[in-house]
Amino acid sequence: LEPEQHRFLPSDCGGYHSGEEKGCGRCPRHAACGRGCAYRDSSARRGRERPDGSKRKACDVKPAACGGPRHERNEEITMIKAVLFDLDGTIINSEEGITKCVQYALRAYGIDEPDCTKLRCFIGPPLDPVFREKYGMTEAEAWQSVEKYRERFDVKGIFECSLYDGVREAIARFKEHGYLLALASSKPETACRRILEHFDLLGYFDEVVGSTLDGSISTKAEVLEELGRRMAGSHIGKNELCLIGDTKYDAAGAKVFGIRCIGVSYGFGTREELLAVGMYDMYIRIAEVETYIENDAAGEGEAE
Repeated sequence: LEPEQHRFLPSDCGGYHSGEEKGCGRCPRHAACGRGCAYRDSSARRGRERPDGSKRKACDVKPAACGGPRHERNEEITMIKAVLFDLDGTIINSEEGITKCVQYALRAYGIDEPDCTKLRCFIGPPLDPVFREKYGMTEAEAWQSVEKYRERFDVKGIFECSLYDGVREAIARFKEHGYLLALASSKPETACRRILEHFDLLGYFDEVVGSTLDGSISTKAEVLEELGRRMAGSHIGKNELCLIGDTKYDAAGAKVFGIRCIGVSYGFGTREELLAVGMYDMYIRIAEVETYIENDAAGEGEAE
């Protein structure tokens, strides 16, 4: 059905459609309760009204009665004003650069690891604990390995990466629609800025926060805490922030910091490990995350 044929029917499901729940595919999955549940209407953000002049209300019906997701968190859900992006596995596919630099660092210790897939565990977390845990290095050896890693990374590995499909366009639309955009990565902040500049994305971001070279800021939770300090003047609350990430480190860090984390399954984490540590939801494509955040067509994305 064409958009002009849709009308808002709060008695049915709260979605734009013609009255036939199976007719348009635009119902936001809440047919039993007739309300918008945990999703919020971005038409309020844009100054638009629903066709009947109403605004969707939050659902106070229990999940057993309604079938809509995430009701238990509803009181905490508000309109998202700032979108935070992880870098590796979310904006860029950096597997080649990271794994080759790890191979380079390991060779300094006489370790030959020809299978790069065995080194994907280095993508996402701070590097030094992975060197310790996976190869039994001491703290000093792990830091020396990080320094060796950076020898190759700063010269060559940093740009052995590529943008994921649709990410540039999503970032541009978020900016156009008035969201505050920030990067939160465990990669060194200097490297984050170089990579964003390389792909002509730096200008979209209001804040870029990464780890420090001395290790004083390292984990995702620490990065988010620093981001919170820098964003203090924006007067945006934690319940108005949303982190987009791909690994358990993103989900765990967001949970410690007290914000939502939406997962993308095209990165380096698995659905099971992400949901186990508190990922709010997962989507296959970045465009579906965009739809979730915008809330205009909640439920159309293929949540996993």
